[in-house]
Amino acid sequence: MPFLVLFVVLPLIEIAVFVQVGGEIGLGPTLLLCLLTAVIGGVLVRRQGLQVLMSGRVQMSQGALPVDEIFSGICLLFAGALLMTPGFVTDAIGFSLLVPAVRTYLRSFLMRHGATFFGVQFTDTSARSSTRGPGYPYDSGPGAIDAEFERIDDDSR
Repeated sequence: MPFLVLFVVLPLIEIAVFVQVGGEIGLGPTLLLCLLTAVIGGVLVRRQGLQVLMSGRVQMSQGALPVDEIFSGICLLFAGALLMTPGFVTDAIGFSLLVPAVRTYLRSFLMRHGATFFGVQFTDTSARSSTRGPGYPYDSGPGAIDAEFERIDDDSR
């Protein structure tokens, strides 16, 4: 069903809106507006993508999984694809995904409803990175001592 909407219904809506806008402002300005939204959207996606990437690196350096940043990156990927697709409906959806508050709401909505898209289950989990850093392998606090040991059995003496 989602593929029917994506590949049949959405293009029909796009064509209808494109014809309406073209009838109101003319073909040239309509094409220019589509090109302008693609360029502006590309610049915004690039800028926000770099910010999300830097924020994710900070989270990983602190030993935490950058779950919010990963979700934002996926949303920005979809936003970029929608903004590069000619049409006003896809541009509106793409620009809405560029708003951080919309991404936060979308993430909480997906987690609240336990939504599954493309085999990915959205649930509220908090996880730690398995690399050395805060929380490895346990949250032992600042007084923890990191050491190595070797077990010596009575038989090997």
